[in-house]
Amino acid sequence: MTPGSRRAFLTRAGFVAAGSNAAAPAVADSSPKINWTMTSAFPPSLDLVHNRAKTFVAATSDATDGGLTIAVQSPGAVASPVDAMDAVAAGKADCAHTSLCYASTKNSAYLFGSGAPFGMNARQHGAWLKVGGGNELIDNLLAERGLMAMPMGSTGGQMAGWFRKELHSARTSPA
Repeated sequence: MTPGSRRAFLTRAGFVAAGSNAAAPAVADSSPKINWTMTSAFPPSLDLVHNRAKTFVAATSDATDGGLTIAVQSPGAVASPVDAMDAVAAGKADCAHTSLCYASTKNSAYLFGSGAPFGMNARQHGAWLKVGGGNELIDNLLAERGLMAMPMGSTGGQMAGWFRKELHSARTSPA
């Protein structure tokens, strides 16, 4: 190869390399933006509880650099408070901010996913969910509906209990 032909070859090879993607830096494709709907069982007027959903939504957006955004819908917009879990199972919402005890008429074991009357206090319940295997048990229970749970706070056990009729005294039998 003569010096002129070598120069011509390298010049042509340089143009080919410069025009191809082989010499360009690798740029990853950006992830698609994902938008979810969260049905909430708690109205904005219950700010202590409702703000848990807003905090979760903000943290999720921050953790995904805005790749996953979640729109919180007030009770009734997608489902009633007691039907929030059903809405997710039916595909009407992507997730729900609810209390599993609201679905206890479908399966009484759902009570253990949230505060049960005369049950554990908030710290005990959190410990049971996180390190006592409780969350795994709840997820196994929900798996039959294609769901999973993520604890987002606790109001503690509902120590007053749930009653069908108004109570007027602490007596166990009517006077």
